[in-house]
Amino acid sequence: MSQNRLSAPSNSPQPQTSRPTLRSQATVDLPKKKTNEAEAFLVKHKYLTSGGSASSNRSILYNIIETITDTERKDYTAHFQVYNEAIKHAITLLKAADDENTNQEISKTVNNALTNLGLTTQIEERLDNIQEEITSKFKELAHQLETKTTVNSTNRPLTYAEATSTQMPTPELSPELNRQRLRSHVQVKNRQLLFRVNPDKSPNPNKSDDPLTKYNDIDILNLFNEILRKIEAPTDLEFVIVSRYKNTNNLLTEMNSPAAAKWPRNIINSTQFETTANGAIDLIQREYGLAINFVPVYFKPKDENDLREIESINELPVCSISKARWANGTDDGKKKPNQLSATLLLKVNDPDVANDMIVKELRVKGKRCPATKQIQEPLTCFHCQGIHHTTHTCPQIEGAPTCGNCGGEHRTKGCPNPDKKHY
Repeated sequence: MSQNRLSAPSNSPQPQTSRPTLRSQATVDLPKKKTNEAEAFLVKHKYLTSGGSASSNRSILYNIIETITDTERKDYTAHFQVYNEAIKHAITLLKAADDENTNQEISKTVNNALTNLGLTTQIEERLDNIQEEITSKFKELAHQLETKTTVNSTNRPLTYAEATSTQMPTPELSPELNRQRLRSHVQVKNRQLLFRVNPDKSPNPNKSDDPLTKYNDIDILNLFNEILRKIEAPTDLEFVIVSRYKNTNNLLTEMNSPAAAKWPRNIINSTQFETTANGAIDLIQREYGLAINFVPVYFKPKDENDLREIESINELPVCSISKARWANGTDDGKKKPNQLSATLLLKVNDPDVANDMIVKELRVKGKRCPATKQIQEPLTCFHCQGIHHTTHTCPQIEGAPTCGNCGGEHRTKGCPNPDKKHY
């Protein structure tokens, strides 16, 4: 053991040496009796001075234990019982010091919580006051609105200025009413036809040279219904409403039923209608885009015979397909020399036909080809090839252009690498 010797207990002669004083109180978590006994024992054997507390200065307690353990073996054996009790009492006071620190932390936390609780209570009181103020304001506004919307004490009706100055709340529709409103809107849309007016031609040159732009709405309705009778259309077809688009030569008409509006949409019937009107109007067909996948590349989209063949084989109405082109932008559908099939984009003038084509796979050139709704391509910039903006609003307009063919820093129109495809 070390040469540092511990002073002998009080029953053996030893010099009186001063000890540092410990300054804290015993913790309330340990029994008061144990801490008092521990301090009394250590004071009795001159490890501590009287009048102090052993729970605040941990270094002194550790020093007592370290000094005892460094005592020579012979001396330690002689005073084993005293040394052993001293170590036990020092450990007891160390535990008391630890518990005291823990209690202080708990007390601090509780005090902070109580303080925060007081602040929370103040916030809740403030919120209650604000809510009361808002409620009173709403009551005041409701009273003002009620005053404006009712007659005065003489039962005088509201004047026009008073009535228009009162803003009435918009009624909220139930989900069922919203659905009915949507269905009604769709039905109206299915009854409508859009015509483009030719301002240089008269619909009835035998009677007048005036174009349709000089006709009133009633005359236009009478003219259109007269044309239906001339071309021997079904007797239940009738135009009932006509309206003009502002600043354009377009006419929006409405027929008496959705089924009636389907008849003029047929390409043959619309051509006959336009011819009878002396070319003074053109029916603007509403087109529905479809993407037909895995179409053989020997199909010719620009050939009317191939388009009519699709209608005949798949039992579609005649001339229901108005346009067709390859999705990859080529004339023959081939991006590679050995390519056998590609995606074909069709424009159909009847929504029912388009839905039927999606449900049933089309037969094209002896092959079954699934059809899907064509997804509108995003707006593309021809300068940087980015999306959702045009060249006029391109953020990189000051920089070099990007080729849409090979990705080089030049315009697509002047691409020197026509065979190189960046995609």
